[in-house]
Amino acid sequence: MLRLIVLFLTCSFMSFIGWICLLMTWGILCEILSIFIDNIPDNNIPDNNIPESNKKEFDFVNIHDAVCYILQIENIRTRISLDKWCGGRDRQKLYSEVKQISEYAWSTSIEDPKLIVRRTYETILSGYTNSRVK
Repeated sequence: MLRLIVLFLTCSFMSFIGWICLLMTWGILCEILSIFIDNIPDNNIPDNNIPESNKKEFDFVNIHDAVCYILQIENIRTRISLDKWCGGRDRQKLYSEVKQISEYAWSTSIEDPKLIVRRTYETILSGYTNSRVK
């Protein structure tokens, strides 16, 4: 019986030590992440090609927001209207506009930026299989 109690206390103590190590690791990771986030510049958008009057509108950090902005400004709500705006089924016009607005996010994206753009407009616009609008 005594051996069982000692075994139980030993396992409980080891579990307690494991939780402490896990919490310490989590704290270190949070510290490293906060240092990394603090070193990101506030203004990631280059100033070239953006008119002074429109600079506040172009505070996009990510590609998704840039796509949403372009679709809203150009009043594009369907796949057909996107085809007309792009001049066909080629989306190069949309890609270049998004790249200009979110140049930093475009150049630092881990995932292919064109995939992000495509996933975004296929989700937002009607006429696509993945669309949230029916």
